[in-house]
Amino acid sequence: MRITHFISAILILASYSATSCEYPVASTKLDDGRYVGLVIPEKVISSQEKWNPTESEPPISIVMASQKIKEWAKEKYSKYDNVNIAEISLADFRRRNQGYWYYKFDLVPMFDGRKVFHQASWAVLLFDGTIIEPTEIEKDCQF
Repeated sequence: MRITHFISAILILASYSATSCEYPVASTKLDDGRYVGLVIPEKVISSQEKWNPTESEPPISIVMASQKIKEWAKEKYSKYDNVNIAEISLADFRRRNQGYWYYKFDLVPMFDGRKVFHQASWAVLLFDGTIIEPTEIEKDCQF
């Protein structure tokens, strides 16, 4: 009986700690020891238009999404000459197959024609045009 209560208590605590932070869709540890991630709040993603990749094209085209990210990156990385898009992925939020999708962009800042390593140089674009940029997160809230 005591073991059952003990296990129940551990499961409750584990579920509490698991839900006490919004988990990022990507995260990394910076050189200074801080953690950053791309956090899409559940209430934000659930307010987006649903989409099914087997039924239609995305609500925002990859061209439009790329243009929006390039405009944003021009200001965000203004100390660099340019920012290139290295990779674009289209993902279902939390891979739950609920129909809430987003674009994730991996970016490469450029200086004097050379690629510059820059930690956490990514961004998310939601289908309504909202851009999510990396924010500091708790160590336990990593992807």
